[in-house]
Amino acid sequence: MTHPVVRSALFVPASRPERIPKALAAGADAVIVDLEDAVEHLAKASAREALCDFLGMHREARLWVRINDASTSWHDDDLKACRGKAGVAGILLPKAESMMQVRHAAQAGCPVIPILETAQGILNAGEIAATPGVVRLAFGSLDYGLDLGLTPDTPGAATVLDHARVQVLLHTRAAGLAPALDGVFPGVQDQAGLAA
Repeated sequence: MTHPVVRSALFVPASRPERIPKALAAGADAVIVDLEDAVEHLAKASAREALCDFLGMHREARLWVRINDASTSWHDDDLKACRGKAGVAGILLPKAESMMQVRHAAQAGCPVIPILETAQGILNAGEIAATPGVVRLAFGSLDYGLDLGLTPDTPGAATVLDHARVQVLLHTRAAGLAPALDGVFPGVQDQAGLAA
């Protein structure tokens, strides 16, 4: 089966819905509306409401939504907001660490993209990849580095991150999933690096 490759994905804070049309028009392979890191704690509910309003007014839009992870008080409300929305093309599940977390997210009826960004997530990548509802994996390299206490931009860190990337690649292939997403490219001023 041939799956679409996603080479570029743009993140847009759900708290800034006026930016979503511009992101959709930018030519990225996917637009990810973020309810997690890009939204302050006190703005979570209003950001979720803004996303729902946007989807209601723009029924042709197809967005991925990064929800808050399963350990947070916002997780279930995020899932409820995505449930039944045709415009939600996929749910990105941060800090995915178990099959049970992914099964719970899949109950929203949307394709699930677990983000593996902890040691536990990488160790459980096989069972996570095989969970019904999962369409592709994502590797959260920055948070994975934090979880392991890596020193950024060192040869050792690069080796450890590449090891995890291989695990994501192997489990993606074994489960027959769409090509995985790599971590974000943090060098926003490095256009040549981004293009590469």
